[in-house]
Amino acid sequence: MATSYQDLPLTLDVHDLGRALHLSRSSAYRLLHEPGFPTLRVGHRLLVPRDHLIRWIDENTARQTVENTPGPNPKIVGSCE
Repeated sequence: MATSYQDLPLTLDVHDLGRALHLSRSSAYRLLHEPGFPTLRVGHRLLVPRDHLIRWIDENTARQTVENTPGPNPKIVGSCE
């Protein structure tokens, strides 16, 4: 199993993708068909270029972090302040 991004193959098939992201085969297939996920069709095979996967992970992880960052503490209604 790859221990860093650079250990991954240049293109990942569904099996490689599942192993890299710790997904079941069916979850890897679902991800391959998600809008915006970087897939490359070669004949009947869906492949993911390693560099595109890394970029997709970075972009989606950054967006997820910003969306889940709590804002200032909301004032509680009925507080003693």
